[in-house]
Amino acid sequence: IPFVFTGKERFQKNGQRVEAEPAYGLMCRQGDRGRVEDALRPLGVVSRVREAGENAVFDRFRFSDRRWRSIALRGDQVRGIGGRGRPAALVDRDGDSVVTWPASRAGSVEIILDHEIPVSGLWLFGIADRAEGEVEGLPVGATVQAAGPDGQWTVVARGGGRVNQSYIQGGHIYVSGYFGKMEIRFPPRSLDRLRITWPAGHPVRLSELYLFRDQGEYFDPVEHDLDPLRKALASGRTRFTFADRWLSAVLLRDPGPDRGGAALPRFNPRDGHTLISRLVIPGPGVALAPAREVADECVSLLAAVYGPEVVERRIDFARWSLLLLQHSSRSDQGFLYWNGHTLERISDLARLGRISLQDAEIGHVDPVRSRSRGVYHDGWTDGDGRLRDLDIQVRGPAPRLVLITGGHAPFDGDPRRIRLQVQANGRVLPLDHWRPATYFFRLPPDLRQLETLRIRSISFRPANGDHRTLGLDLKTILVL
Repeated sequence: IPFVFTGKERFQKNGQRVEAEPAYGLMCRQGDRGRVEDALRPLGVVSRVREAGENAVFDRFRFSDRRWRSIALRGDQVRGIGGRGRPAALVDRDGDSVVTWPASRAGSVEIILDHEIPVSGLWLFGIADRAEGEVEGLPVGATVQAAGPDGQWTVVARGGGRVNQSYIQGGHIYVSGYFGKMEIRFPPRSLDRLRITWPAGHPVRLSELYLFRDQGEYFDPVEHDLDPLRKALASGRTRFTFADRWLSAVLLRDPGPDRGGAALPRFNPRDGHTLISRLVIPGPGVALAPAREVADECVSLLAAVYGPEVVERRIDFARWSLLLLQHSSRSDQGFLYWNGHTLERISDLARLGRISLQDAEIGHVDPVRSRSRGVYHDGWTDGDGRLRDLDIQVRGPAPRLVLITGGHAPFDGDPRRIRLQVQANGRVLPLDHWRPATYFFRLPPDLRQLETLRIRSISFRPANGDHRTLGLDLKTILVL
């Protein structure tokens, strides 16, 4: 075993590259052996376990390698019992909508299909910290039951033990840590209803659920797709590829002589260069390589958010699909975020104020880092904030400027009551519409270079002992 995962490798600069290593193991203390077994059980993984001093090493992993396709679920097919929030939120592919269950009560989610379908797996996503890829809110001790037309419920799997984040990508097993999700696999079962239950004891916050139709076993090794995928990336002149954790590691380790682009790097708190936004901003040279099981849903989301023309070309391989993207003029339907497994919508643009956009290919202004007057160190203006030397190109036939704030302005941020006015290069911008903490302005169609911004509003003195005169709490400004 050239490399053994211990759970702390994410802090090493070479942590991502070794994830492509085919010979690997999982190591833990002897007292934690049961936790690793809990994590492997819902994946149907069989392994060898050996003692290594005070540690246990798991290797020689075996599992059923099956072909899946995501089942497109409607909101009215999902029921949540004991939770707060719309059960339909679990299938809307919007990471900002969640369903929550308090720790004081057990919970469950039930899915009613239109007809019998062979099913062999599911994914559950909790609440993600989009800056670091950490996930929380997944259930502990989940039980999966299935029923057919006879209405008899049968337990088909158990998952979500003490370590409730584990999954398989590219034939590689990941336990806990980065880009987490709960994956549960079980032998193919023909069903028209499925129920996931969990006991009380831990709060649960779920954002998305995926259910997978079984389409038989894979017979080719996982590496079979790599050469044709690399050639397609080279011929498409890609410069950046959003891919899953395993494929990203492979592309970064061995990009090939004709590959000019990089795959998605991991966030590493000890290496600031890997702090890159996972916002998917379509454009020439940008590609998405989702697993085939979710490729159709990714295409649908891209069309819904950025427009049907955004996918210039789709190439399907055995295990992955390659989507070559091009520019989109649409900017009012939110953004898409790559969570390490699939796409999710960010409809609440105020959330972008908490995501680093430093290396994202999107026109934006950081009010704290920009040369300014009337803007404090924390982004608050004094009622007349001026930003200069921005040097941002404006593209598209209907460009917009989006002002994202922290949501702490007086009068709930009503732009009329706070007398909000924004000038770009000295020209007053018309307000198109606004949402809580977010304001959308139309840029002049003949404006091609943004050099200055002036943001005016009423000002006030806070009652918390802060002696400054405050206007608007700016987080980030997008130029779309």
